[in-house]
Amino acid sequence: MPLRSFLPNRKENGILDGIEEHLGVCKEVVTEFTNLVPSVGEGDDAAAARHYQRVLDLEEKADVIYRSLSVTVAQGAFFGGIREDILSLMKTIDTIADAAKDSGRLLMLGRVTEKDARDLLLSPGMARFMESLIAAVSSLQELIVALDSDKKAVLSKVKAVEDAEETADDAKVPILKEIFEENRQINPVTVIQLRDFVFAADDVADNSENASDVILVLVAKGYG
Repeated sequence: MPLRSFLPNRKENGILDGIEEHLGVCKEVVTEFTNLVPSVGEGDDAAAARHYQRVLDLEEKADVIYRSLSVTVAQGAFFGGIREDILSLMKTIDTIADAAKDSGRLLMLGRVTEKDARDLLLSPGMARFMESLIAAVSSLQELIVALDSDKKAVLSKVKAVEDAEETADDAKVPILKEIFEENRQINPVTVIQLRDFVFAADDVADNSENASDVILVLVAKGYG
């Protein structure tokens, strides 16, 4: 049974629409963050500042949607036995935007001036990593849409999110190796900055998978 059939209450379905909207804004945050990275690599401070401000603005928009949805669910008699899981899903989705903002902040804390560091930010490996983060969020969007389908479709989309997270993990490893390569002429402080930036960015994919895990709980509780 599709989740919207499982939840005949019109207001509950409206909250599910709100969750889709929230996730869409979170994806915008991630997309803007991935545009920030090459701007820093190119040394274009003006463009980097614009992208970062856009990240902050969109993350704030995501927070407003999240708070509104949370208050609505908390104050109303919604979702019965899966109420806590719906709240957990919304919170986990919001951490996707938080991760992108935190990673962007780490990259903007100090200017990246070393050529080797900038080359790394502009490398094909970094581009693949950024693409994998967007892919993870996109897979989660497809999973949310699949809640209008049956259990088999939902479980298939859960697996797709897990695969996307693993792809991001695989893309992260060579970047970290490059950061710590002895032959690179990168200031130790910048090395730490880049390392922390990569780990924070990877949380985008991790949190996408965490959100899919919450949906698995919904399945376990009888949806479908």
